[in-house]
Amino acid sequence: MARDTVMTRPLADPAFFARAFIEAGALAWPNGFELSADSLYRRLDEAGALIRSAA
Repeated sequence: MARDTVMTRPLADPAFFARAFIEAGALAWPNGFELSADSLYRRLDEAGALIRSAA
């Protein structure tokens, strides 16, 4: 994923980042940037950042 684009640059501002909401099952921001649940899960899994609790 590109980290410094017109769509992602505003996310560096904590006040803008905090304006996140869920739209049609995707994590979204007011500028139209969205991350689908599948995409977010895959990226976190690939980075080893998912925390799985013992069931």
